[in-house]
Amino acid sequence: MHPTTLGADGPAVSRLGLGCMSMTGSYGPADPHEAAATLLEALDAGVTMFDTGDFYDDGANEITAVQSEYSLWERHVEGDILPTVRSLGAALVAYSPLGRGLLTGAVRATTRYESGDFRATAPRYNGDNLTANLTIVDAITALAAAKNATPAQIALAWLLTRGSDVIPIPGSSRRPHLRDNLAALDVHLTATDLGHIDAAVPAAGAQGARYGDHGIRMIDQ
Repeated sequence: MHPTTLGADGPAVSRLGLGCMSMTGSYGPADPHEAAATLLEALDAGVTMFDTGDFYDDGANEITAVQSEYSLWERHVEGDILPTVRSLGAALVAYSPLGRGLLTGAVRATTRYESGDFRATAPRYNGDNLTANLTIVDAITALAAAKNATPAQIALAWLLTRGSDVIPIPGSSRRPHLRDNLAALDVHLTATDLGHIDAAVPAAGAQGARYGDHGIRMIDQ
């Protein structure tokens, strides 16, 4: 596993981490046995950065870090947050680097979210917003096919080009998804590839708010 440093003087951590929110049912029912097996496989693969915020579920342990949502279609951090983080010699831990599953290509206009999945009420993932955002996904999927990769790997590889101080933590509760994500470390994006991605994603990013009214009041803008 490729290592990096968490900030200027922090500990060495794996270049890709593992987000554990999906193991708690936030995206629908989770299989605790498969989640445990996924954690063990991540450890065996050399993953040393796990995001287990204490608000996810009872008994979780919070790992302190500078975190913000960051992906190829959610780039608001590039305005003020990322420069500030860098001026402090800190690292940015990028959560939801796969757009809560949409950038994997697994969600389509006909998708029906399972009970308990908060995306069912989030504007970005429904209606006309979803239709518009799927055009971005289609462009990423086409690039992935040309590079013999998956859309998720392209999305993660893009984030890895943002700097060694940006550490993506794609969430997964299943081993096949974990393996697919870790393979992004071996995907190389050329300047031409990066240009294609920039052309495919509107300057304002994805269409629609990330959260409903209650959630949006609790996060940075």
